[in-house]
Amino acid sequence: MTLTRWSGRAAVVGSCLVLACSGKALTDKTSGSGGGAPTTAVNASSSSAGGAGGIAGAGGSASACTNGLTSCDGACVDTSMEPKHCGGCGHECSPTSRCASSVCSVCPMKLLAKVDVATGTQPIFVIAGDVDGDGKIDLISANNGGKSISVLLNAGNGAFKSKLDQDVGTSPRTVAPGDFNGDGKLDLAVSKLSGNAVGVLIGKGDGTFLPVMDVPVGKGPLSTLAADLDGDGKLDLVAANFSADTVSLLFGNGDGTFKPKQDVPVGQGPLGLASGDVDGDGKLDLAVANADGASVSVLRNQGGGVFGTKVDYFPGGVASAVAFGDVNGDGKLDLATANGTSGTLSVFVNDGIGGFKKYGSNIGLGLGAYPTTVALADVDGDGNLDLVSAHSFGAIAYVLRNQGDGTFEPQVEHSVGANPNSVAVSDFDGDGKLDVAAANLQSESVSVLRNAACQP
Repeated sequence: MTLTRWSGRAAVVGSCLVLACSGKALTDKTSGSGGGAPTTAVNASSSSAGGAGGIAGAGGSASACTNGLTSCDGACVDTSMEPKHCGGCGHECSPTSRCASSVCSVCPMKLLAKVDVATGTQPIFVIAGDVDGDGKIDLISANNGGKSISVLLNAGNGAFKSKLDQDVGTSPRTVAPGDFNGDGKLDLAVSKLSGNAVGVLIGKGDGTFLPVMDVPVGKGPLSTLAADLDGDGKLDLVAANFSADTVSLLFGNGDGTFKPKQDVPVGQGPLGLASGDVDGDGKLDLAVANADGASVSVLRNQGGGVFGTKVDYFPGGVASAVAFGDVNGDGKLDLATANGTSGTLSVFVNDGIGGFKKYGSNIGLGLGAYPTTVALADVDGDGNLDLVSAHSFGAIAYVLRNQGDGTFEPQVEHSVGANPNSVAVSDFDGDGKLDVAAANLQSESVSVLRNAACQP
């Protein structure tokens, strides 16, 4: 596959700061989270590919150069092999592509061996976000066995500083980042399984946070996400209440506090969450992965934060996680699920009116696989969203390349720590390529896999 132009950007996903992960120029209002996360994944955004042939004249006269070179930006360059001017001035290849014979060609996907970063006890979830405002993407883990979160500040070039732990209370399971009080600093929301609450931590802007403030939700909240559900410009929260078969909606006041919960029925044992505009009406809808019900509930937003009756889809096996993204390039949000007990991933394509239909057969991940997380991200930089997951009872992360039509190549396996329950995808080293992180429950670490496409 060839690319002719690339642009990458950071995005606001449901008004929640995350990395630009998707390969389609969609809406910024997409996210995914795995129940074990995102979305988180809460993760999604976009890069774009387009254009054809050479683009002339980005500075200088070609007649000033000799030997077949072209003047671009005041320098004589060989546009047949220069990645910043491939086939013409200003015609830049993506960081995951090389220029050959005036054409940008995607390099083979290449993730380096893992580098482990220590966290607190039993990290069950990891999410990416710039918590100290230095422009570099940091990592935050929820430590289920340690009553804490660990903040891993980015030291540059994809390396991370020693963890900063903060108490959040009993059984933290997932983390949702966002600016809840409008001060421009990243705050966090943490689902607390035993506490039946979401803990809100207001960021100081330096990687530390004020003491946690608990907001009551339903029984057994296993995951949470942040999104502007009622369209008032203030971030709201959603909690998936495993023991209550509901999601709790917490509408934000814009000052870091939230209104009392509103509960909405979903399937049995809700575990994972994602938000995105599935019907193109400009309002954020919800998808909920229901583990006990082996289903995904889609709740369409009727406006003002009011949601219609759930519509259930059945992927096969325990639905552990769900993510939104455009997998087939038609401009509509599709969804993917991780199905723990069946060892598979499923893809459902959007029917154009906010409904979904199963796209082909489930994607098997091999004997004994138990995926509890899924993310959609353009890891290989070809403009198509790939699948990223992990084997939570093993020590493997999976990347499955999108073939451009919403079908996927067999998984490529990458070694991570023991019992990876969650993945996050972001550009940790600032080179324009998406890297992968996995939270390893038993290794008490996060494994970071840097993307080295096009490197020797």
